[in-house]
Amino acid sequence: MKSHSSLLALSAFVSCAGAVAIAAPLPGAALVVSADGKGAYPRIQAAVDAAMPGDTITVNAGTYHEMVRVARSGSEGNPITIKAKGQAVLSGSGRELHDQDRHALLRIENAHHIRIEGLEIAGLQSDQKDVVPVGILLTGASGDIDLIDIDIHHIETLFPGKNGGDAHGLAVYGNQPAEPIRNVLIDGVRIHDCKLGSSESMVLNGNVEQFTVQNCEIHDNSNIGIDFIGHEKVCRDPALDQARSGVCRNNHVYNITSQGNPAYGTDRSADGIYVDGGKDILIGNNRIHDCDIGIEVASEWPGQTTSDITVRGNTVSRSFQGGIMIGGYNAKRGSAARITIEGNTLEDNDQAKWNMGEISVQFHVSDSKIIGNTLCPQVQWGTAYYITRASKKVETSGIEIDRNTYDEAGPKQQWSVSKDQVANSFAEWQGMGHDPNGKMTKVKRSEESGTPDKP
Repeated sequence: MKSHSSLLALSAFVSCAGAVAIAAPLPGAALVVSADGKGAYPRIQAAVDAAMPGDTITVNAGTYHEMVRVARSGSEGNPITIKAKGQAVLSGSGRELHDQDRHALLRIENAHHIRIEGLEIAGLQSDQKDVVPVGILLTGASGDIDLIDIDIHHIETLFPGKNGGDAHGLAVYGNQPAEPIRNVLIDGVRIHDCKLGSSESMVLNGNVEQFTVQNCEIHDNSNIGIDFIGHEKVCRDPALDQARSGVCRNNHVYNITSQGNPAYGTDRSADGIYVDGGKDILIGNNRIHDCDIGIEVASEWPGQTTSDITVRGNTVSRSFQGGIMIGGYNAKRGSAARITIEGNTLEDNDQAKWNMGEISVQFHVSDSKIIGNTLCPQVQWGTAYYITRASKKVETSGIEIDRNTYDEAGPKQQWSVSKDQVANSFAEWQGMGHDPNGKMTKVKRSEESGTPDKP
């Protein structure tokens, strides 16, 4: 094994002019972890505690019953890398959790330049109130973190009550006002078969900026798939308490429902992708199906706003409620401003037949656009609902609706975005000033359209 002291050595020469040039850093050390004792380290934590910038920790196949905390940093161009070789499982099986706090199998706190790749993280649960199991927790003043090709499953709250049961597959909590969690890449992560209570499969919350969530597969969980949150007082500075300036793209989210979750009972309100108080985020080219709600852009906090969100190029089908929903879910909630819903394909949403349509406009939406989408509704009681208002009391302002394509479905059609605008034909809809360049035509649907195989 290479001595760490050599990694700190600097090679230099002094020119005749007296200038000093620093040579490139030496390659990092290779630290090997093996559960069978054949590596230099029998536990992941021991290797993490020994790691220096540029080191790679290779975790050989096996099951590791430990909770790992990464609190040291790499450096720019020299990250500390933890990489699985074969099926390396970080397991919480049989572990009892007691303190009312978040308990993570892998916790990254106040660390920079860290790369985690290929681990399986599974089997952490609690039946206690306010004891929160987490697969991966990223918190503190952290940045330049890559989470790559990680499989997270069976992270579970088994608390039977309505309030106090929470769990996360992956949670990013920016709780430091002095420094955001910045430059986070979450790529190819799978989160599935988790019981989440009131919480989310994946969440970025608080003082978090410049993130990318891509190529992930989130499925068969009991609450929200991917959530970008603000205004929950995670960060003490309200001006910084928003996930912001990020991208969520090319993800596959499906079979997300809160039905049967003790925190919700029979209520089905879990989003595939949710922006709740975030700002300046692109939700692009994701595939979402068989969720309670496909994509929602809203703010649950009164007086607070979700803003400057672009939802573009996504395919959303077979949602129990609406395919894409924007605005506060009731009049007492917050607002959504400068939201762009563009180029999405929506098919057979509103499986509940609540007349919510493919796109549903909720409360307090302003200065937004619904443009260039393709809407293919199912027929409900003889009527196809395209763009609808979530309540007869909904009033909106400054919404541009144009260039949308509507599938010819049902003997009757309906559009509505405000309490004084309800159209029962496309001609009437255009007569209200909407979709001057839109069209009604027969649209070929994808293979995912239609009725789901299970509720």
